Amino acid sequence: NAGSGPTASHSYASPGTYTVSLRVTDIFGCQDIDTFVNVVSVRNAPATAMILSDSANCTPLALQLQDASIPGDGSIVGWTWDFGNGDGSLLQNPAYTWSIPGTYTISLTTQDIHGCISSANKTVEAFEIPQSDFFTADTFGCGPTSITFTNLSISAFPVSTRKWYFGDGDSAMN
Repeated sequence: NAGSGPTASHSYASPGTYTVSLRVTDIFGCQDIDTFVNVVSVRNAPATAMILSDSANCTPLALQLQDASIPGDGSIVGWTWDFGNGDGSLLQNPAYTWSIPGTYTISLTTQDIHGCISSANKTVEAFEIPQSDFFTADTFGCGPTSITFTNLSISAFPVSTRKWYFGDGDSAMN
């Protein structure tokens, strides 16, 4: 059975250079060992990290994304951004705008010159903006006159302020 037999697989937990040996013993106790010195080289992958200009704001949420990765044993040569909505970029430091409200997981995967890869994720939240709307049945009158305006605004979140601007320099908050 020369040249055939089972294979072996091993996971290396730490970077380094490793010597691998295979000892073969037949049924009579005869042995042979084959050694390959420094045959396996496990490299340090990059430590992927990112910096975001903001993490939560109203739509459209426009962010500048910055690569903050630290190279491992080789320089970083590739950046793959996933913006959590099907869009992405291959730029090192892209800008992106989310126009649809939601929570998005941004992923950055870096690759170094040796092919080692690493990834990091961060979450951003794009808030739905309130929709301002109002109605008035009174559109004219003799001065002085009082006109009633009805708020018809909608918001996914509780409204903190309403400020009316009446066009004559006066305003009111309610």
